[in-house]
Amino acid sequence: MTSRYATMVVLAFVLTVPMAQGIDMDRTLADHEVQVQTEVDSEGFTTQTAPSPAPVPAEPERAVGEADRLRIDYIRSLYMEILGREPDPHGLETWLNGLKNGTHTWSSVREAILRSNEKQIGDWYRELLGRDPDPHGMETWMNAIRAGTHTMASVRQAIIDSEEYRARHGNPPAAEPSPVQAPTNGSLAQRVVNAAQDLVNRYRTSGSFPYDPLTEGGLLGCAQVATTALKNAGVPVSIELAVLRVIPQLRAAGWKEVVVPPYKAGDVVTWSTYDTSGDGRNDPDTHIGIVMQSGNSVQAMSNDSIARRPSIHSVTAFPVTRVLRAV
Repeated sequence: MTSRYATMVVLAFVLTVPMAQGIDMDRTLADHEVQVQTEVDSEGFTTQTAPSPAPVPAEPERAVGEADRLRIDYIRSLYMEILGREPDPHGLETWLNGLKNGTHTWSSVREAILRSNEKQIGDWYRELLGRDPDPHGMETWMNAIRAGTHTMASVRQAIIDSEEYRARHGNPPAAEPSPVQAPTNGSLAQRVVNAAQDLVNRYRTSGSFPYDPLTEGGLLGCAQVATTALKNAGVPVSIELAVLRVIPQLRAAGWKEVVVPPYKAGDVVTWSTYDTSGDGRNDPDTHIGIVMQSGNSVQAMSNDSIARRPSIHSVTAFPVTRVLRAV
């Protein structure tokens, strides 16, 4: 009786203690042979006990993710290749999280950096100034864009207006078409309309207008086309490549901003046509043209950035920013 009772105690102890501690019994018994010890107490009863079960191995330390290391190395290589610098902590974290949560792919990260404002400004430095941007200059432009005090278009124009650009290029004038003879009769407004129509008639084929190289083959040629027509009509303006440089010249010549409709033939109109600041909204005064008729529903002449030539279109084809009129 005593022997059977002792055996049951041993089995119960061996089986319940490990299970209570959440140990895999198959593994424990295979790895650690249970040694039974027998002792005789002072009253002659035999007691058998099992040693404490082997400790459960600690979970191995989780290794730093290889996938994250690959992502970080990839982002760093893109920054060095495209921007010429190490990624800033915020940029690195943003792209890393994008890759991890699926909002970005490897290729989309590369495309986004290639299209970034920093990349574009760096390209302008190399194109216009013949050098890479200095860190202070780049930081100044990027802060100005984020603050809204500059757009990408105005940054480019500021580089062109810089003393460094003039020293390098000798301040060359913008390329101008051969001037046409401005009509000697008729009002100023009629002369402006005639000069605008002349550009449309003369430059019917794509790329035939002699765009300044800085307009990227006519993509950014609206100010050059409009000021060419105005100058040919006898308006005291210079040939410009930026819309915001035309408006103050017209005001200095006595032109006034007016409320429309109705429009008047010869008016100068600006539109909101594309997003230069990157905030998802089209910016004002990003396109410029000349009103060709008087009335409420009229046509205008401006540069067609797709067809790369002067063209006629509805004045309300784009949201109107302002209208200036000779008074």
